[in-house]
Amino acid sequence: MVVDYGGGKVKKGKYYVTTPIYYINSEPHIGSAYTTIIADVIARYKRFRRYDVFFLTGTDEHGQKVLSA
Repeated sequence: MVVDYGGGKVKKGKYYVTTPIYYINSEPHIGSAYTTIIADVIARYKRFRRYDVFFLTGTDEHGQKVLSA
């Protein structure tokens, strides 16, 4: 699907990228960095290919383990 947003700039539609919810109850590890980097690379590539990209990441900040960390 190709959508014209005016001004001669043609975008290919919406594309959503998410990462897993990170639990902040211990030290970060390589798995967290890996998934974030891969998702960022995909989002940048899709933006380069003229997609309207929404890149969402977040953390789970509530819970007893987070309080004790």
